[in-house]
Parts: sequence; structure tokens; C-alpha cells
Amino acid sequence: MVALTTTQERNLRAALAITENADERARLAFAIWTESRALILANDGTNTSKSTGVDDAVRVVLRRSLDIPHDAVGSNGRSTGMLQQISSDVGGGWGDMAGTMNPAESARRFLAALRVTSDAQFAGTLQTPTGSRRVLVQLSDPIAADVLRVQQPLADEAESSNYNASQVAIAHEIVAQLTTPSTATGFGKDWTDMPTKEELTELLEDSFSSLQGTMVVRDNDSGWHYSIAPGHFQAVSDTVLSHGQGTGLMYVSKQALNWVQLTELRNWAFAGQGASAAASGAAAGVWHDGGFS
Repeated sequence: MVALTTTQERNLRAALAITENADERARLAFAIWTESRALILANDGTNTSKSTGVDDAVRVVLRRSLDIPHDAVGSNGRSTGMLQQISSDVGGGWGDMAGTMNPAESARRFLAALRVTSDAQFAGTLQTPTGSRRVLVQLSDPIAADVLRVQQPLADEAESSNYNASQVAIAHEIVAQLTTPSTATGFGKDWTDMPTKEELTELLEDSFSSLQGTMVVRDNDSGWHYSIAPGHFQAVSDTVLSHGQGTGLMYVSKQALNWVQLTELRNWAFAGQGASAAASGAAAGVWHDGGFS
């Protein structure tokens, strides 16, 4: 089992929730782990990889990434985010910088470019610090080759241990750890044990009596429930994840929820219709196993 931090698990869950296809999930997990160890990376513009295309003007733009939520600071060319994508802000083809630093959005962009094949050989021209050169690599698994075709790293990296069999094994382990068979709810979690109104009310009043209830969270593993004031989304996400292996469902309302509204929102989530809940005005969104719907 891969030992993941709370931050790594949160980021991976958000990305892997974008697809239910096993082949896509394996390649996505491989790319995320290889590129960033599942951390959202800002870029300080120092270009320690000596990549081409990084001048003073680009460095200024790259440093704007430091103002976007991130887990660590990198310095790889013009790349930002968990998948080290080169944003359109600095002349790349991966869309805006903010999107490259959002786990779910960057995963969508990766999957849009991905083509799943059975070809374990990579052949192509990749950049070097001084130009480019032809690379021909026979890899242990098509997963690594397919990711190479999308990511297009520097030539030396393509030939490094970053793309070997051990990394493929880690990707499979990550997917096995963080994805579970779907249940009738579509979220891989059983929510038939929803607490009673009295149980939830008592817990919320005892634990969070000073907060106005605009968010209700249930951690499916620990059983904890939370009522959270506006502006505390990131903090409570970290807190909930620290109590168990997954968040289950998170209800985010535009105003305090009464029990009827909460029940309706739960039912929308059961039906996989979080977007309908948001459109109705009852909720800003429904969080399930790492992503909003």
C-alpha cells in the first residue's frame, strides 16, 4: 500500500473521480504520481530544469501561481499544477493557469488528450535544455507509454526511472486504494445509515453551536458530522479527511438548511443529480468522494 498524506489523498481522489474507466484511472494516477507525487505545485520561475522558453516576462507570470492555492513550490520550466501542465498564460496548450492547479480540472484536460493504447513503445522528439532530440523507449507497460505521449517531458526524463515498472505498480496501488466498487448510490458509499434528525441536531449543537449551519459534512468512516460557516471549505475538508479515509458526501447550501432541505439534498445526491440541486437554488453543490457535482 502506498503511504499517502492527507493532502495527496485529497488531490488524488478529486482527480480520479473524473472518470470511472479503469484504464484512464491507471494512466491518470501514473501521471500525477510521476509528475508531482500528487501535490499541487506552484512555480517560482527559477527554471531549475533549464527548459527553453523561460524568460523574464514568463517568470513574472509564473510567479502569479504563488497566489493560487498550492501544496508546494516547484521550478520545472513553465509547468504548474499536479500534472505539471504548461498553461496558456505562459504560451502552453493546457488552458489557463488556475485550471492547471485545480486537481479535477487538470485531470479533465489530461484525459481529453489521453489515448489509451496497447503500445508500450514511445517514439518521438522531445525537448532538451539546448534544443530537442529523438527518443525511442521500450517501456514495461502501455500505461507509461500512453502517459509519455501526453506529457511530453524532457528527453532525459522520458528515459529515466520515472517511467519504469515500479511506477506503474504504484499507480495501480493508488487506484486500488482510492476507488471502491460502485453501490446503488453511484458514489461507492452506503448512505442508507443517514442519522436521524435528532442525532444530527444534537451533535451539531454540542460541537458547533457558535457556527451558522451553511454546510453539513459527514465523514463516512468516522461518523462525524459538521456544520460549517462560510469561508471554511478548505479547512473543513482537511479536518474531515484527517478523521477517516473519505469524505462521503458534503452538502453545501446557500443558506442554513432545515431538515427537509437536507433530506431533499441527500436524495438528489443519491440519484446522482447534484447539479440539479445546485440549479434549484437549494445548494451551491454536492461533494462526493473528492469532487463537486
